[in-house]
Amino acid sequence: MKIFFVFFIFYFSSFSSASVAVLTAEQQTASMFKNYSENVELIYTELLNALKAEAPDLQEKFAVEKPKEVPHGYQILPTVDWKIESLKAGPRVAATSNTYSWPKTQQFMKWEKPKIEDFESRIKILPKLEKKDRRPVLEKLISDFKELNSTRVLIDNHIKHNSFWQPIILKDKPRFDRLTKLHDSVLLREDLLKYEALDSDSDNSSKKIDLFQKIRNYSIASHIKEDQISDFEKKLSKIIFEQNSETTPPTFLHQVAKSEYTTAIEVPLYTDIENKEFLKNFKLAIEKIWHVEAREKTFEISLKIKPFHPKKVPARGKDFKIDDHVAQFPKDGGVLTTGASATYAITGRFIALGPHAVTANVLAHEFGHILGFIDTYFRGYKDLSSDGLEIEEIVPDPMDIMCSPGTGRVFLRHFEILFSKMKPTKI
Repeated sequence: MKIFFVFFIFYFSSFSSASVAVLTAEQQTASMFKNYSENVELIYTELLNALKAEAPDLQEKFAVEKPKEVPHGYQILPTVDWKIESLKAGPRVAATSNTYSWPKTQQFMKWEKPKIEDFESRIKILPKLEKKDRRPVLEKLISDFKELNSTRVLIDNHIKHNSFWQPIILKDKPRFDRLTKLHDSVLLREDLLKYEALDSDSDNSSKKIDLFQKIRNYSIASHIKEDQISDFEKKLSKIIFEQNSETTPPTFLHQVAKSEYTTAIEVPLYTDIENKEFLKNFKLAIEKIWHVEAREKTFEISLKIKPFHPKKVPARGKDFKIDDHVAQFPKDGGVLTTGASATYAITGRFIALGPHAVTANVLAHEFGHILGFIDTYFRGYKDLSSDGLEIEEIVPDPMDIMCSPGTGRVFLRHFEILFSKMKPTKI
């Protein structure tokens, strides 16, 4: 189970001192990861040799745990869980910030060092054990190695994430400075909501004092008074929401008044997918998830799926250039096709399905891009000097489908945004 890792280092013709710091920290982390990964590979080899000698049947079990590449190509569809559970209203989910940095990635590897040393010691004592006692130890080692290797994949993903985003942030700092303020505003808003939720009884008095001081530590709230918190939270929410309402609906959407109480958005969607059962389930899922009842009225999506046969068609299962393929489709509708290595969408134009399993809610999120919505989260940063940057990412509203593809929901505001930018069609 040899695993190879590729490191991407971004070079630019000129560097600021900060960008040099990023590369230095990146190189340090890459060197640490190389040593760390070699140690993981070494104990894998030692464990494999022990299995060959002591329990060949477990060796076969160990081998099947190798990751397998999922083939993708034309007409290859994902397995979809069509159950729709995210429509259930639940308690509000707090927004939390996820961070990525070179020091954090290095710390992950430092935490793994004693685990690797313990693993090596357990392999070395195997020959000293009674033969009957070796098999349970080997079974536990197989389970533990799976966890070790999962952590290695996580660390590798952190390295790639940092390598990709840190140079981009440095090249466009004004944009990311603005996003950093919005990221911090979301965290402040969470503290404001926590403060409002605390009762005034004696058990909470110290918590309120501490939380109020934390709120005032934010520069934009340094002069706030306790009786201003509610109004301040509402103003801050409005600012955050307005940043996430940049939506440009495509011209092929049509607003239709079905009745006095029901308004629909008709969406023509061209597809070359041949699986009729998949298309039937897709239509049902989209129309069910993008359905809102509010203010004694109903707002819904009416999906018009239209079969289309491009002149140039790839062979079934073959890889191809998706952009060139989609260019063959009519422009007066969205496009649903296959061939991606992972499911994704281009705003206002198409969804390309990959082979990996997805849920109905994820497909409904991708459909939101067809309607013109963008992914709504904020990515900011902190300057860590010689350690590069700390990337900060936050989802302002974990309950919003365009913020959280897996668990988010569609709200009235989604339809209101679309209606405000569309020309109505009366029927």
